[in-house]
Amino acid sequence: MMAADYISTGDVIHKKIHAGQNWKLLGDFANYSTILPCKVASVFCGWPKFPTWFSKNSSRKKHLREIKEMRVKMAKKTFGSRR
Repeated sequence: MMAADYISTGDVIHKKIHAGQNWKLLGDFANYSTILPCKVASVFCGWPKFPTWFSKNSSRKKHLREIKEMRVKMAKKTFGSRR
């Protein structure tokens, strides 16, 4: 029950951050939306996976861009798809 209260408080802080551009509240937002609910639930939520996802997504976009460039350059000579 307390975890849900912390998460809802985090949502209120999130709205205040974006409504008033009050970026000083980011630390409070992190505490109320992730750290405190995990502490109350007595579980380890894990480390954020964003850097890993960002790296993989960036590589994927790079590969797709390279494939598009190859397709344009080879369009006059061959026919093919991404697969």
